[in-house]
Order: sequence, then structure tokens, then C-alpha cells
Amino acid sequence: MIADLGEEMRASAPAAIDEEFRAVLKAVDVSASRLKPGAKVRDVVDPLYGEHIRPAFDAVDNYDCGASDG
Repeated sequence: MIADLGEEMRASAPAAIDEEFRAVLKAVDVSASRLKPGAKVRDVVDPLYGEHIRPAFDAVDNYDCGASDG
């Protein structure tokens, strides 16, 4: 579901976080592709929570798109 929503949003990703947005979508896709019998928890979790991807997730999480909170 997250990957599908992300794909719909891909074209409108702000230029300031476009690279990070794409990295996050790739991490979600890789993680989902590893949900197979015999996969280890680390196989599924690492693409989403590994040290290498954290900066991209932080950039997307902390991006201020100018939307109001209400």
C-alpha cells in the first residue's frame, strides 16, 4: 500500500527531496520483495531501518511542504 501511494506521489515529489523520496520508495519496494518464505527478519527490516537509508527517511519525514496543521 505504501509503495502504491508513493508511486502515485512520485511525479509530484518536491525537487528539494526528490532523490531522498525515490530512495525511500526503493527501500519500501526492496523490503516488500523480501517478504518470502525463508527470509530473515533482517532481510526485510534492513532496507527500511538500516543506517544507510536513515538520512533519506529523515529528509522525507522532516520536509516542510508548507502545509498548515489544520
